[in-house]
Amino acid sequence: MSFCLSSDEFSVKISEKLKLDVLLSNADKVQHQRRSSTEWKDVWKRGHGVQNDQLNDRDGNLIINNFTASDAGTYRVLGSEGELLIIVTVEGERNSGPELVSVQKNAGKSTV
Repeated sequence: MSFCLSSDEFSVKISEKLKLDVLLSNADKVQHQRRSSTEWKDVWKRGHGVQNDQLNDRDGNLIINNFTASDAGTYRVLGSEGELLIIVTVEGERNSGPELVSVQKNAGKSTV
């Protein structure tokens, strides 16, 4: 069995568009957990698409239009058997200028 873990980091300003390349061919759903919560909410499901008006799905990407502080937190991509495919953490940063969010993406694949 092998395990591959990759990590990407980038920043986006509040009110800008955030494009997450997470809709894999074997992805069944994407869930979001806010920083101040323990509850996971579905934001995308295969066959049903996005679960709110602020999101779009296009070309394998989950797009958050007009990113807000409440969009920060953890996004996880699950396969049809509930297996974790990707986890993306979005954290807010406070600079002297506009608020930025830092995104770290970890993708895991296991093969036998």
